[in-house]
Amino acid sequence: MTSPDVPAPAGDFEPVASCATPTEAHLLKGVLEAAGLDPVTTDGHLLQAYDWLTPAVGGVRVLVPATQVDAASEALAAYRAGDYELPDEDSTPRPAKETLAAPIFSPDIAALLSFFAVSPAFGAGVQLLNARALQGRAAGAAAWAWFGLLAAATLTTMVAVARWPHGSLNPAMVAVVTSLLTAAWYFMAGQPQGRAVLQR
Repeated sequence: MTSPDVPAPAGDFEPVASCATPTEAHLLKGVLEAAGLDPVTTDGHLLQAYDWLTPAVGGVRVLVPATQVDAASEALAAYRAGDYELPDEDSTPRPAKETLAAPIFSPDIAALLSFFAVSPAFGAGVQLLNARALQGRAAGAAAWAWFGLLAAATLTTMVAVARWPHGSLNPAMVAVVTSLLTAAWYFMAGQPQGRAVLQR
């Protein structure tokens, strides 16, 4: 079958390409037309409806008059070599992807461990280490102050537990105060660092 808008190829037409799909054949036909040639396609409608016949038919063929075979071969070779590709609009090389420093430990997980498993000073210590890893410099005085305060609260809790019931400090009250200090540290210092890590 031939395209309905072109005459059936006469005996002086010769194939210059065979394509697996009508789309590919019409693409090559357009390349040849742009080169000033007179191509036609055959069997495109048949294989559009019955693509399983492609191996038997030999694909969708692109034909040109016998006098244009050499010119068609040159045009197709140039197309396949990329001569018709348009230059990239943005030829500026893209900058290398910036590699962001990773935290040593998740600030949010460290805060949870400070509340339920490890010393309250653990989260503040992780914050100090993360500050150097993320910013390339030591943490500020506020971070060190929080670490010292929570470390002192931890030691106070340990002493209260060790001396109970003969000591003057109630371990339960000390634990409550330490938990409140840990919560204050998290919302004032730990959480902002966690959000900064997530937003990177």
